[in-house]
Amino acid sequence: YSFKAYAINAEGTTYSSVGNFTTATSDASLSALTLSSGVLSPAFSGSQTSYTASVRHLVSAVTVTPTTPQAGATIRVRRGTGGFVIVPSGTPSGSLSLDPGTTVLEVQVTSQDETSQRTYTIAVTRPTALEELSQYDGSGAAPDVDLYVAAGVTGVTSGNLGSMNSALAVLVPAASDSVGEVQAMVDGYLAVLSAAAGSGGPSLAQLQAVGITGATADNLQAVRLAIAATADDGSGVDTFSELQQVVTTAANDALAALTLLRDYAGSAPIPSTQTYVTAGIAGVLDGNRDAMNSALAVIGPLASDTVVEIQAIVDAYLCILAEANGAAPDLTPGVNPTVEQYALVGATVAGALAARELALMNDSVGAQETTAVDTVAKLNALAAAAARVLATAT
Repeated sequence: YSFKAYAINAEGTTYSSVGNFTTATSDASLSALTLSSGVLSPAFSGSQTSYTASVRHLVSAVTVTPTTPQAGATIRVRRGTGGFVIVPSGTPSGSLSLDPGTTVLEVQVTSQDETSQRTYTIAVTRPTALEELSQYDGSGAAPDVDLYVAAGVTGVTSGNLGSMNSALAVLVPAASDSVGEVQAMVDGYLAVLSAAAGSGGPSLAQLQAVGITGATADNLQAVRLAIAATADDGSGVDTFSELQQVVTTAANDALAALTLLRDYAGSAPIPSTQTYVTAGIAGVLDGNRDAMNSALAVIGPLASDTVVEIQAIVDAYLCILAEANGAAPDLTPGVNPTVEQYALVGATVAGALAARELALMNDSVGAQETTAVDTVAKLNALAAAAARVLATAT
């Protein structure tokens, strides 16, 4: 306010110079309110008194900076139901600790004339470390190594953090809301990176824990081989999208190869050694591939439409080929092909031999070179000869 004083006497009226004075205000509002971490919601307005804010788990305390438009107003701050502490306008408060969950902070403003008071509340949510991991969807601040450690998850380092976060981002919260689930994801990805480096390989359960789709028991071997074929430094599978692409390609190629093997009936297209490898079948080499193909040609698709079935056929024929020592000593005298193994490769005559006939059959196979037993027809011929010999002897 402005004023002038005046005096009246016989000589007239005299005025003083202009004077000013200020009255105490009843304004108890804030003109600004900020947190050292987190953003107020809704955006600050002096007339809005209730706010929420969220911080990361590793933020264990915050400060509040309240500003009032009136220099004479008094500002007090407290955490929860604790005592209020006076804070100068525009100055950060002391450190206010945050527990996991929601902590309520209060900013109380008393007007200059002490006739009015207003309290601003901020409900600050601090998630547990596990909650923050589970809620991560690839947007916002990414988890760091310390967050995994705080959650009780081991194996995450600065070198593999990006891989873990890329997988974590695609897992739905229900698949990452326990320490065990997150640990399984980390262990699974570590197995993937180890396989890329040439050591071991992930199990089906580990791939599923990472969130990978398309891997099955039938194509797992093919998937593992595809992962092993990527760069040793892991750069070919160090993001979830890269790993998923490797698995999807391997699965599609394995299915095509398995279909070719299943449908092979002795004519083109003829399975190659790589066909078996792509399908995830182990043990087939250029030197024994024709023997395996001869078995598939007579067995038919119903008994060779899974990797497990074809692997069993290959393993059985490998045992038969190992028996064919020729002139060399038998390196496995206690291991001989069984009628079940002969039957498995499609040698039905050999598969029907009695015990004495089988013994003679194996002796005959043992005296042969592998080239004499590398087709099902040759095996059946030897079996028929063994049966005739014993029939004549009796």
